[in-house]
Amino acid sequence: MAPSRRDALRIGGTTLLSLTPLAGCLDDSDPSPGDETSVPTSDRVTHGPTTVPRSEDPTAVPILERDQLAVPELVTLYSSTQLGPVGDRSEQYLLVNSTLMDGATPPVESIELVAGESTYAPMTGFGTGYGLQHSRGLGRVYGTREVGWLVFCLPNPLEATTATVCWPEGELPVTATAMSGLTRPPTTFVVREFSTPDTVDSVDDAAMTFRVENTGPVDGTFVATVYRAGNERSPLSAIRIPIEGGSTASWDQDLTPSTCCRSLTGAAEGTSYTLRWRDGQRSTSITLDRPVRP
Repeated sequence: MAPSRRDALRIGGTTLLSLTPLAGCLDDSDPSPGDETSVPTSDRVTHGPTTVPRSEDPTAVPILERDQLAVPELVTLYSSTQLGPVGDRSEQYLLVNSTLMDGATPPVESIELVAGESTYAPMTGFGTGYGLQHSRGLGRVYGTREVGWLVFCLPNPLEATTATVCWPEGELPVTATAMSGLTRPPTTFVVREFSTPDTVDSVDDAAMTFRVENTGPVDGTFVATVYRAGNERSPLSAIRIPIEGGSTASWDQDLTPSTCCRSLTGAAEGTSYTLRWRDGQRSTSITLDRPVRP
């Protein structure tokens, strides 16, 4: 089980590593319940910190839709050595880019989210320098520096028809797209496959295969991390894949054996990978038939 948000907030003042996405959103086709959807991706796994590009063409999505995100979990540091999805089933997060406040930079304690009869304060417990990372790589949390992302932890689902981010000089309504995600009840995901070939030739690429089913009746977003054994501080990728209720998404990620099968000491041997999501984790191993030279 993934730890709760409160467990994650016990660690402060730490900078998170950036993550390279394994896959972006599903394509534009709407699969019927029970269908399996293939998620195309050309992104290669990167070992170590890197800057995460947006997966979409910025011109294809209105700015308010790109900069207000409703996510069921965050990918963040939740212990001194481990990164992974953080969030209880009963909670979710709204992330709002502070650049949408028309240049205003109010103190974080003067900002609130009003939803129905309830109000919510932005989270500030991540500590200066914390980053929020998932498949759309985010940066700094708005707080001691008035720049970055406002992060609101909300009940799941949110019992409100509208919500507004308010500060002394203005307000910003939450978009219909974000509200649709916030008011949707949580669902359940089952990882049907997470695998690599047992062995590969050093001159061939190996494919890491994923197959995840949304077993609930409502649409949802699967959030997870992939990391290499012994290197949990530098997970390879964060995953954020929307999957319709009753549907299955599948995708492959290419690995380069001369890189992926090099041990942490630099020897060309083999390695294992772990997929971690809120409800569990699975591992897979890969070795080289013919070791490559360092």
